[in-house]
Amino acid sequence: MKKILILSACILWHSGIFAQDKKVAVFDPAGSVSASTKEIIREEISNVIVNTRGYSVLERQLINKVLEENKFQMGGLVDNSQIGEIGKKMGANAVFVTSVTPTGGNLYISFKMIDVQTARIEMQKTGKTTRGESDIDVVVQRVVGEMLGRVNTTSYKDVQPARTAPATSRNTSSGGLLANGMKVYYKGRLLNSNEVKSMMENTDALRIYENGLSRGLIGAIFVGAGIGFSVGALGLLAEEGDYSLISAGAILVGTGIVFRVLGKSSVRKAVNAYNGQLYSSTAAPELQFGLTRHGVGFVYRF
Repeated sequence: MKKILILSACILWHSGIFAQDKKVAVFDPAGSVSASTKEIIREEISNVIVNTRGYSVLERQLINKVLEENKFQMGGLVDNSQIGEIGKKMGANAVFVTSVTPTGGNLYISFKMIDVQTARIEMQKTGKTTRGESDIDVVVQRVVGEMLGRVNTTSYKDVQPARTAPATSRNTSSGGLLANGMKVYYKGRLLNSNEVKSMMENTDALRIYENGLSRGLIGAIFVGAGIGFSVGALGLLAEEGDYSLISAGAILVGTGIVFRVLGKSSVRKAVNAYNGQLYSSTAAPELQFGLTRHGVGFVYRF
């Protein structure tokens, strides 16, 4: 009986970890813009979604095949119910649609994610370019990232570097990274661990980052084991009145949380170290007027 309960708990835990990703069909944007512009928008949307945990993107060939077989044209998908219906035929859980409107030399873009079962808009957000079509990638990455809960509402391209804290306020035009827990972003895009390691190669930040990954993994293992022990103990408690497994589970979970916190701290330190090193090597010389240890005068920073 004990083995069955503990095994069941472990199965439940693993099933939660390896839950199936939400399949998203990304349709071509609608609007009076060039085909190349539409392709850029579609590919940037797919790039953000596929790099977001819990989501996957349907292959382009599959989408085109289903549209052709059912004689659907994107212009003919006039309402959410039609979009939801064709999404079901593709085997998607959701459909991502975009409309683009040229305005004053820039592009106004509307983003929607529609649930194929209910035909309701699950998420919706808008964005506007500020430099014609040259910053489409930045706008799409930021807005779609915000929709999926991956980044905050600050536009990365508008963040300016601070002299005292270059690691947390980086201008991504110089290659700065942004840490959020165990995740690392570059220009609004979530990087995988190999990409981060590649960027940090030959810097002191790499060792710190790898240490953070190890701590995070150990923490996840301890938390999972602790949950397994605790769930298994619930079934044994009424039978034997034994609290030892629950106590052991709580200790494991607590230890795991500590390791996860340490891992996040190490990842943040690694990003700070990388950005600090990058900032110091790219910052332009400055001539400032202010107080020095010798009195009032000019300070040349380089």
